[in-house]
Amino acid sequence: MSKKSLSSRLKKRIIIEEPIRTADGAGGFTITWNRVGDAWVEIVPKNQVSNRESFDYGKLNNNSLYSVVLRYREDIKHTMRLVVDGQVLNIRAIINPDFGRKTLEIIAESGVGV
Repeated sequence: MSKKSLSSRLKKRIIIEEPIRTADGAGGFTITWNRVGDAWVEIVPKNQVSNRESFDYGKLNNNSLYSVVLRYREDIKHTMRLVVDGQVLNIRAIINPDFGRKTLEIIAESGVGV
């Protein structure tokens, strides 16, 4: 069985955003999101932990985990987020699977705040 090439697997376009904190004048801050770039990715739901449900403050939350594979880039940080077809995915882990500079695997979660 032949393995598909990386370029043939990267079929989904995402937006990469970073948080910008701005003082609100009352001692706090507001967060806005700045577009850092775009990338072609492969997104796969994580089988055993996707669609897990939890209760926070009496409210049911339905969170899903995804594996997002993209070409290697050095500017991705844990504080950033991914936007896929309008859905926000928060970055939970960044993995360099072969310790090379070919790909990154990002574990991202939907349904939760930063």
